[in-house]
Amino acid sequence: MVENERSIFRNTAFSAAGRGAGDLFAFLFLIVFARNFGDATLGEFAFAMAVGGILAMFVVLGINSLLVREIAKSPAEGPRLVGAIAGLQLLIAVWMFGCLFLLSRLLDGGERGRQILLIMGLYQLVYTLGMVFKSYFRAREQMQFSAFLEAGHKALILALGLTALVLTRQPQIALLAYPVAAVAMYAAGFALVKQRHAAPRPHLDFDLSRRWFLASLSLFAFTAIGVLELRAGIIFLGATGNTAAVGLYAAGDRLISAASLLLVMFNGAVFPVMSRLTDSPAELNRLFARCLRLAVILALPAATAIILLREAIIELVFGAGFAPAADVLGILAAAMVPGAINGLSTMLLIARHRLRALLKIQLLGLTTFFAAMATFVSTGSFTGLAWSVLIVKLVICVSSISYLHRRGHAIALWPILRGPLAATAGMVTAFVLSNQLPLALRLALVAAAGLLMLVVFKGVERHDLAYVRRIFGKDR
Repeated sequence: MVENERSIFRNTAFSAAGRGAGDLFAFLFLIVFARNFGDATLGEFAFAMAVGGILAMFVVLGINSLLVREIAKSPAEGPRLVGAIAGLQLLIAVWMFGCLFLLSRLLDGGERGRQILLIMGLYQLVYTLGMVFKSYFRAREQMQFSAFLEAGHKALILALGLTALVLTRQPQIALLAYPVAAVAMYAAGFALVKQRHAAPRPHLDFDLSRRWFLASLSLFAFTAIGVLELRAGIIFLGATGNTAAVGLYAAGDRLISAASLLLVMFNGAVFPVMSRLTDSPAELNRLFARCLRLAVILALPAATAIILLREAIIELVFGAGFAPAADVLGILAAAMVPGAINGLSTMLLIARHRLRALLKIQLLGLTTFFAAMATFVSTGSFTGLAWSVLIVKLVICVSSISYLHRRGHAIALWPILRGPLAATAGMVTAFVLSNQLPLALRLALVAAAGLLMLVVFKGVERHDLAYVRRIFGKDR
């Protein structure tokens, strides 16, 4: 048992390190790219990534999760199964790229916009193909190789992209680093599987493909809803033809994604523990309540700091030309808190095998999202899209907590919110009172005020820290 939990901690650490390093490399390149080419070109990039992400979900079809399960049960069958799924996904990816090419001909985005759409769509498709090898290593509990593939290809994007940017000053040439790095990731994944086990021969197994497709339909539906919530807003905004608005929204969105990375890693670490406690409802309730409090403690003060400093953050990272994105950043920062609650609620529902309920909640959120976009984007452009995101996260949050309450997971919200709310009040007060001080000193006072109020109002206690150590396998 101890060895299993150490394995969970080790794999979580590798996965978090790979994703964290990869996201950092990609974020650094995006900052340089945006500062060099401006909001309109960043908008073309974000739109292309969104369209590519929609097409890429049809390549995965939810099958990779089944692949992990089957390889975990029969490791010797791994190379054969990887080869069969790789062959199917390669065929679908070719079809999707054909659709992308036709779409690029129909859209009126200019020649540069069409080229960027094809380049980034190709990246999304090839990257998705490479995920089959990451799934293989995940099933074999060899997450160090999966982390290497993720971080390594993002590092290659940074190196090749910056080199191309310096030499050519052409955004299309710089963005070619993405598909090149994705091909390198695919080749590296293939080579690692071949070196350690056996060469996966891509082929078509129609019987296996049919059975797995039918078995993965619910997972595909869940994945599709998540992808649509993530990508549809950018596509909806881009359909107006205002790529500058897309770029301004993308600037705020990328910053919030970076700020939320710690919460994503936290959820990933908690999920295996939740899965083990499904037969102990009382203990699972206590775990959920405690982790919810810790997540809000991370999210609410961070969101408050971002809202207070949104103008300075945008100017520091992207430059004065992106100043209108400050409002987007502030609104999306407010969405971090319900987003943190939603992340843990989702983990709990999956651990309890409540996929049907989760699907209903996500469908409600998606319907709300499209209704909000139709209302706000037409009048508020990129700021309206940010408000739509905040609204849908609040709707999902209320729906999730209500469902859990009805199913025996009643949560006392005041003990959870008391410390973070006090920290927020302290930070806002310190920010207002220190208006005449230099920015560096002002930030130090705001941080100190937030931490002091968190301690005074018992937002974090010693047993919380011990519990976090146990989650990560330290005290078991």
